[in-house]
Amino acid sequence: MSRLAKQWRVLYVERPVSVFSFFTGISDASVARQFLRWLRGGLRAEGDNLFVLTPPPFLPFRYYPIINTINQFVRTWSIKRAMKKLSLIHPLLWIYEPDAAYSVGRLDEVLSIYHCADDWTASHQWWNSTNQVRVLEEKLVRKATVVFATSRTLYEQKKPLAQNIYYMPNGVAASDFLEPREIPSDMTQMPRPILGCVALFNDRYDYESLWTVAKDHANWTFVFIGKLTAKGGDVDRLRHLPNVQFLGNRLRSRLGDYIQHCDVCLIPYKLTEFNMSAFPLKLMEYFFYGKPVVSSRVSSLKAYADLLYEYDHSDGLAAAILAALAEHGSVKAAKRREIARENTWEKRVEQIVAILRVHLDGAKLTVRQ
Repeated sequence: MSRLAKQWRVLYVERPVSVFSFFTGISDASVARQFLRWLRGGLRAEGDNLFVLTPPPFLPFRYYPIINTINQFVRTWSIKRAMKKLSLIHPLLWIYEPDAAYSVGRLDEVLSIYHCADDWTASHQWWNSTNQVRVLEEKLVRKATVVFATSRTLYEQKKPLAQNIYYMPNGVAASDFLEPREIPSDMTQMPRPILGCVALFNDRYDYESLWTVAKDHANWTFVFIGKLTAKGGDVDRLRHLPNVQFLGNRLRSRLGDYIQHCDVCLIPYKLTEFNMSAFPLKLMEYFFYGKPVVSSRVSSLKAYADLLYEYDHSDGLAAAILAALAEHGSVKAAKRREIARENTWEKRVEQIVAILRVHLDGAKLTVRQ
C-alpha cells in the first residue's frame, strides 16, 4: 500500500481488535496501542497520500452471523466517516480477510479486490467456526471484481468461484535488501555455522523438531529474528538451549543485515493444512541474498523445490541442514538471486496496477493464470 500511495491516495484500515484480542496471541501492548489510536480519533496521516484508520473495537467471535453484521456495520460507518474527511469518492475496495465481505457494494467502490494470502478456513481457531468462515469467504470470492491469490494452492481453491483471479505471490522489498551489509553487533560473537529464521514466531512453527536438532547439534547456532508470541513446552525448551538465540523484533530495513550473514536460512513450518497453502514472505528475502534455504515440504513452494532443501520431520531437518551447509558453487545462489529480482514488490505493484487499470477501463476479462 505504501508503494501504491506513490500514484493513488490510500486509506489503509487496520485490523480491528476486541477485548478478546488480549487472549488470542496478539501482544497486550499492540492491542492497547490500537485502543489508544481509536480513542485519539482513529485517523492519521502516514505520508502525502497514505492515511491509516484505526476502526472502533469489534465484538469478539467476529465470524458469527449476527456479530459479523454488527461489526461490519460499525466498520463501514467508520470508513465512510474517514472517506468524507479525506474527500475520497468511488474507491477501490481492497480486502484481505473474509469477514469483511459485508463491505462489498456498500462504499460506492468502482472495484472490489480480495487479496487472498492465507487459507482462512484452515486456521481452525476455536472462536471462529470453520463453516462460517467458509460461507463468508465464498461470498467474498464470488462478489469481488478481482481476486489475487498469493500461492498456487490458493489460486486453484478459489478459481472455480472467482470472476477474475490472478496468481500474485509475495515479493521482496528490494529497497530494504541492499548489499553489502555489515554483520550486526549481536551476531559477531556467534559461532558458525549460523542457521537463521526471520518471522513472527507464532504457533505455525515446528519448535519440537527445531529443539531436537539444536540439542543434537550443539556446534550449530540457531538465530531467530522477530517477535515471539508462541508459548508452551516446545518453544520454551528451544529458547533455553545455549546455541539458540531469539533476538526479537528488528526494523524491516535491517533484516538484510541478519539474513546476509546466515550460512543457511530456515522456513520450519509445521505441515498443517493452513501452512500448506501459504507462500512465505521470507522466501524471496532469503533468495535475494542467494542463501541456501531449508524448508519443510510445503506444497505451495513446489515450483522452487530444486532450489530448496526440504524435509518432513526432525531427522529430515538435520539432514537437510547438512546438505545446505555442503552447498558449493554459485549456480543455485545465482538462480535464487535472479528469481528474487524478478519478484520485487516494485515489480509486483506494477503488475497489480496494470491489471487494475484494465478493469478500470471497463475491459471484460476472463479467468487467467
